[in-house]
This record gives sequence, structure tokens and C-alpha cells, in this order.
Amino acid sequence: MSELTPEQSERLLKIFKTLWPFAGNSFETMELNFCRDIHPEREILIWEWIAARYTEFREEKSRTRNELENRFEELLKESKEKWPIVVLGPLGPPTATDGQHRHGER
Repeated sequence: MSELTPEQSERLLKIFKTLWPFAGNSFETMELNFCRDIHPEREILIWEWIAARYTEFREEKSRTRNELENRFEELLKESKEKWPIVVLGPLGPPTATDGQHRHGER
């Protein structure tokens, strides 16, 4: 189990606040999941990318809840294509694995 630095915890909190409607769990649970990751820094960077793209989309104009949910799902899909060794849970933090899919086959 990895230990997050205070800076990493702060970054995760920003991600959580941005994506909280889709988080599906508490910040503490999210943080614990990242601690379990083999490469938490890499996963944080991926989720920062998702959060930044989501924020850009949200701030372009007023969006419906459905549009925001769809964009979030698109970003998850795009991140899987950009960083294929990462397994993304339905709405939780990604987990690096050795090819075993935590949430079923892709």
C-alpha cells in the first residue's frame, strides 16, 4: 500500500470536488483507493486530465445533468484509450493491474 504525500492528497481533493457527482463514494474512500494503487502519482495525473477536460466542457455553457454525465463517460473512455494499462472503475478511481480487470472485461 502506498502512502500519499500531502500534495497528492490536496490534488485528489480538487479532483473529488470537480467530479463529486460521479464519485460514488466519499473522499476518504477515494483517497484510500489511491493509496492501494501501485502508481498513485500516475493515476492522479490521469484523473487530473479527466477533471480538467470535464471542467472545460462544463464551463463552455450551461449544461444539463445528462450532458455532464455523458461527457464524463466519454472522458473515461478516452482515458482508457490514451492510457490502456489503466483499468477505470465505473465511477471510482482507476486501479493499475497486471491485466486483470477489476470490473469485468473491457
